[in-house]
Amino acid sequence: MAFYNRRVFAGMIFMLAVAALSVIVLTALLREKMPSIILAQIRKIHRQYEQKLAAEWLQAIENGNQRKALYVASLLVVPDEPLPQPAVDAQKFSRQAGLLPLLLPPAFSKIDYLRWRDALTLKHIASLLTKTPFPVEEILHFVLAVKAAPAGAGTLASLIEEGCPDIYARARLFCGLAEQAGFDAKIVLLTDAKGAPAYILIAVAKESQHWIVDLTGRRIYKDSDINSFMPPGDWPDELKNAFLGQKLMLQPSEFQDFRPANQILGNKLKMLIPGGNIPVFGRDPELLLAEFSKSRLYGNPDKYYYWDESFNAVRHLPETTGWMTNMPLVRKSAPLQNEKKTAQ
Repeated sequence: MAFYNRRVFAGMIFMLAVAALSVIVLTALLREKMPSIILAQIRKIHRQYEQKLAAEWLQAIENGNQRKALYVASLLVVPDEPLPQPAVDAQKFSRQAGLLPLLLPPAFSKIDYLRWRDALTLKHIASLLTKTPFPVEEILHFVLAVKAAPAGAGTLASLIEEGCPDIYARARLFCGLAEQAGFDAKIVLLTDAKGAPAYILIAVAKESQHWIVDLTGRRIYKDSDINSFMPPGDWPDELKNAFLGQKLMLQPSEFQDFRPANQILGNKLKMLIPGGNIPVFGRDPELLLAEFSKSRLYGNPDKYYYWDESFNAVRHLPETTGWMTNMPLVRKSAPLQNEKKTAQ
């Protein structure tokens, strides 16, 4: 009996030892894993918070609530360190055009809000136009149907409402709609013997397809790039000669897309609200230019630059007149002169 009691007692001691050891091991594991568990939970809560903010931002843009849209955007973009500087060439051209005070501030402003509203407006229009078998043609017809206007307009939406003053504005509107429709568009600038702009075309690409759009001639050339494109017979000889000369390919990014704050916001919203509900904006023009230099869907241009048309358009906004002094509005309709990258 005594022997039996000793065995029971020894078994209890052993069980207590195992339990104690288990507690020690579990405590050690918890001490090791607890920070990562807590961090994962914090990240989950923070993502849910940002998703809520993203939905509020989109609703504010839909409703035209500028104050709330700017406030929510500032909550979504809270950098741990100073934002990177915009592209050097964009800074140079902005300084020349008197736009540097709009390009550099990290805080969001009405200028950014107008770009967001533009993107959403064009996205809604593009969603209707792209339900056809050949959406590039529908976009062209829509742009050509916009009335002519005697004066410039600063936003893409105002071009639709008030009219396009020239072919450069129509090209800008076409590129904005193509962007929202999921296409990539570039401006092909033809120059005369003196280097002055003589004619523009639009190179459009998506996946393996590519087209050349002639807004002036109201035509689309399928399966064409700037190398395979043949000028039509009714082109004047000077234009045919210009096409045989140097061809410049221009990246038609909007002015606000050069601002790093909009680039961060665009990338974040794309991750927070999947499904294509967020309009396209804030794509880094430098990155687009770098990707373009590797693509052969457009052919092999002689040089490629940024386009300055959206810079000129921003100068027509009423919001810019309050601080711009002695800066005459001049529509050069030429590429940025400071960006001199030669296609390889």
